[in-house]
Amino acid sequence: MAVVDARAAFTVDRFAAGPMNIQRVETTGTGLNTCHPGAQMAHMDANAPELLDRAQDALHFKNWLYLNLTGIRATDPSKASFTFDNFRTRAYDDDVITALGWESCRHLLPPIIDGGQVTHPLTAVAARRTGLGGRDARDTGLSRHGDDGTVCRYARRSGRRGLFDGRLDRGASACGR
Repeated sequence: MAVVDARAAFTVDRFAAGPMNIQRVETTGTGLNTCHPGAQMAHMDANAPELLDRAQDALHFKNWLYLNLTGIRATDPSKASFTFDNFRTRAYDDDVITALGWESCRHLLPPIIDGGQVTHPLTAVAARRTGLGGRDARDTGLSRHGDDGTVCRYARRSGRRGLFDGRLDRGASACGR
């Protein structure tokens, strides 16, 4: 399912009206939205459970991209808190997972890592295909860090359209040019 997929709208409404919603919101620090994996996967579980039975992972797009670039299955605290974790502990929360009916699918959730502390190198294949990494893929580390919206807001406040180091050949943009 894509982030913009709204088929889970009725599922979100059902959870919002449910008895565990207030506790879930207080724990995660966020309301549930159709773009959040918990709602999408609950919708899948109700309407196409065979998809979840065959799934190996439940990943946000940037977690999937990180997996393909580094070979590491991981998420960051900001993405995890959108659905399943306690923002105070930065760990998955059993009560939240239960509130979303996800006990049997918990194994699909990737480990939460702090991208400010942990980076992973590109795989040799990713380095070759992207042209990054110089002679050694270990030259280019990736970090699972921060929410897309946070990066975009930072770029907007800085008066620039992205983050860069002053040279024309390096930079990162979440906003485009």
